[in-house]
Amino acid sequence: MRWGLTLLFTVILLAACASAGTGTSYAAASAAHDAPCFSDIDGHWAAEYICRAAAKGYIKGYGNGTFRPSRSLTRAQFAAITVRLWQLDRDPGLQVADLSAVRRYFQDVMPEDWYARDVWLATRVGIFQGDAQGFRPNDPILREEVAICLARAVQRKMGFVMVGMAAPTAPVDLALVSPGARPYVLKVWELGLMRGNEKGEFGPARKLTRAEMAVLISRVEELLSP
Repeated sequence: MRWGLTLLFTVILLAACASAGTGTSYAAASAAHDAPCFSDIDGHWAAEYICRAAAKGYIKGYGNGTFRPSRSLTRAQFAAITVRLWQLDRDPGLQVADLSAVRRYFQDVMPEDWYARDVWLATRVGIFQGDAQGFRPNDPILREEVAICLARAVQRKMGFVMVGMAAPTAPVDLALVSPGARPYVLKVWELGLMRGNEKGEFGPARKLTRAEMAVLISRVEELLSP
């Protein structure tokens, strides 16, 4: 009888250990699943947007596993994200045969630059346009510039007409927006793609951060979803 009780106690103890072990493994797996996709965004307000955009291949981090969410997005990086987000590289009519053609648009973009193809594609469809200063690939992109490119990309996809359009409400600092950029700023404001701060300011000359770009990607996807 004593032997039987001992065996029963041993079986119960083993079962309890196995159950505890399973719970620990599950908790560890859950913790690993909930871990941030980059080492420097834990607790960041845009962490969810960043991980979602990264999982879809729209944005990328740095070689050391960081994302640097507060760092300004460069014009070259924005061009690359634009191509991925709008799938310009999948358009059979936009295949690049010779990247030296990019020099016709911008003298400061070399065919061997990592972003040359992206700049060429985004410019070819009219999302980007050159100016007397060239493309300025390493300059931070400003919110006003983002609004222009974003409105052109949405216009190309959805086919609306920009001329004469105005949002029912406008940023309080609209007067600070360059005259040529105002219709674009108003359009992305109307669509809810770009928003202002708590004061209602758009901040046209403010640099766009990498975290803000992740949020923009999510808003574009929501706009285009069926």
